[in-house]
Amino acid sequence: MATTRRAIGRGVMTSAIAWTVGPSARAIGAEMTSEEWMKRAGETFGDVKLEPYVDVENGYALLVPEGWVKDLPNGISEIEFHPLSEYGGRRFKVQVRPYGRTRSNRVDELEDAEYASPRAYAESVARKYAPLEGEGSTNRGQAVSKVLSSRMSDDGRFYFFEYSTESMLPLHFWGVIALGPGPVGSARKLGRKDLIALTCQMPEDKGPEAAALLEHIVTTFRILDDV
Repeated sequence: MATTRRAIGRGVMTSAIAWTVGPSARAIGAEMTSEEWMKRAGETFGDVKLEPYVDVENGYALLVPEGWVKDLPNGISEIEFHPLSEYGGRRFKVQVRPYGRTRSNRVDELEDAEYASPRAYAESVARKYAPLEGEGSTNRGQAVSKVLSSRMSDDGRFYFFEYSTESMLPLHFWGVIALGPGPVGSARKLGRKDLIALTCQMPEDKGPEAAALLEHIVTTFRILDDV
């Protein structure tokens, strides 16, 4: 499948409302409609201008650095953002995958062992990239992962995590996962929800300013509900 790219920034968009996908929505806790999210255009983190990205079809929103490029590496269920002409460096992706019917919005109430706790989820994600440090035997020079932190939001809706990998190219990851409302249409009406995960990564040598920006992007992630 060909990769689709779209530059992020006011200079590319014809209007701010072009960022919104689907009908109006209300953010859980934040009580913001998609239109109100659009008004966050121009917010900054340090000297980086941020723009809202609102996907009501799948039910989430976040802030994205202006000028970063949007790719679709694995179809519409996964989007990735990175600086223009920077590949293999700073980037983050949002993955949406069906979970099924559940009445709860809490990740810790899901039956799967993977979601039993923030730590359990962080370890499962880190382990998919490389074996965890101290877990079994590894060959010299083989990549290993280390969970640095994990926590749950007060309402149980979000798991936050951070881990790093030691390899030829040491990497650092930050992320969050939550239950989304499900795609607009019959699936959402029937209570079939999605798991939505935002994961940021960068080479360790990018430095503290790059790390702080990616950590901030994670904190802007919100789940949306219909008005």
